[in-house]
Amino acid sequence: MFGRAAEEPAAARDAGIDAEIVPGITAACAAAAQTSTPLTERGGLLRQGMLPSTPVR
Repeated sequence: MFGRAAEEPAAARDAGIDAEIVPGITAACAAAAQTSTPLTERGGLLRQGMLPSTPVR
């Protein structure tokens, strides 16, 4: 559960960005779906990487 679930949509709205919360979908899966990028493809992708949006300590 996001601790900032109320803040994030409000900030997006204030910035003029249409946004919605889709329960049960990870950000990685949602981003891939939005850009039509397959997360798995037989014989296709050799390497994928995920970068955190916050510093790792």
